[in-house]
Amino acid sequence: MAVIRTSLGPDDAGSGSPLRALAEISREQAALREKEHFYVLNARAAGYSWQAIAAVVGVSKQAMHRRYRDYRAQEQHN
Repeated sequence: MAVIRTSLGPDDAGSGSPLRALAEISREQAALREKEHFYVLNARAAGYSWQAIAAVVGVSKQAMHRRYRDYRAQEQHN
């Protein structure tokens, strides 16, 4: 029976560890989310519609509305 590991161990120090690779992917995804947020807000400030931004991002306008719900609420109050 295979041993199920629940955390990184000393044998996982190498760059070939699948858990290390997954951790790196997670960090990269977080950085990309921040970058997307920055550019979405800049696009809105430049006057682009949610539909135009959604088309470039590759999601529906409704998906963009859900992602940026808090920003949209603030935008509507200004």
